[in-house]
Parts: sequence; C-alpha cells; structure tokens
Amino acid sequence: MARRGGSTGTDTMPGATTRSLAPRDGNDAGGGKTEAAPRVRLNVLEGADAGATLEARRPRVLVATHPACDLVLTDAAVSRFHLAIGPAAEGRLVLRDLDSRNGTRLDGVPVLAAPLASGAVIAVGETRLRFGVADEPLAVPVAMTGCCPAWTCCHALAW
Repeated sequence: MARRGGSTGTDTMPGATTRSLAPRDGNDAGGGKTEAAPRVRLNVLEGADAGATLEARRPRVLVATHPACDLVLTDAAVSRFHLAIGPAAEGRLVLRDLDSRNGTRLDGVPVLAAPLASGAVIAVGETRLRFGVADEPLAVPVAMTGCCPAWTCCHALAW
C-alpha cells in the first residue's frame, strides 16, 4: 500500500499538520489553568523487576507487561494490561483490575476496584508493589469546559 505524503515516509496527507498530544514537561497542554493532582509512586518490592520505581507523570497509571504502560513488568503471570490507578470522581486514588487473567490483590485481598492508601501492597502475578503518593503533586490542566480538573472531568477518558 502506498503512503500518503509522497516520499517523505509519513502517513499524513499533503499539507496536513500534526501536533503531539503528549504533555510537555513543565507546561500544561492547553496553556490554561492547572490544578494539583496526587502523583502516584510505585516501588517494586518483590518479583523479577524488584527495585524498579515509578513516579507518575500523569494522573492515570497503567501497570502491565505491554510496552505502552507506565510501569512495564517482565513477570509472565502479569497481563498485557493488568491494572490501572487513577482518581475517582472525588479525587481519591483508586486501583482497578483491567480484567487480568491472574487477578490483583490489595494487601492480600483479591480486588476488582478499591481505594488506595499510602503504604498499601499491590500483588500482581509474582510481583509485589508498594503504593505511595509523592510529595510533589502533578499540575493537571483544567478541563476545556472549566467544569472540573481534567483528571476528574466527565469528558476525560473513561475507565
């Protein structure tokens, strides 16, 4: 199949412009107001990736084996998209199992969704993670409608 855009090797139409949707470090995406959101911190305590750490750069965090995830684990018992951590409507952080094949445990209890507290231990496959919140919060753009922070807005990506 021939690519559009001639020999430039791009998949855009001639004359089309593109821009990245990824947040720029130090700047919010829309140039408007921002609100503080908790910054997730995960430490791998046990398992093949013991010692790994994640300090989130966005409000919602994905943990799994897929390379597109925020915390990529090499544990064979972990699903490609295993769990997500993100804010609930009231801003409290919640863990959600993403229909993983081996399940998720929070402090030893199997869960599909549960609120998180600092120090909680999350078990996925043979891996154990300690959940925490970093001292420095995230600066999250206020939704375009101005109705609420982007990370809690009804217009944000659905879980």
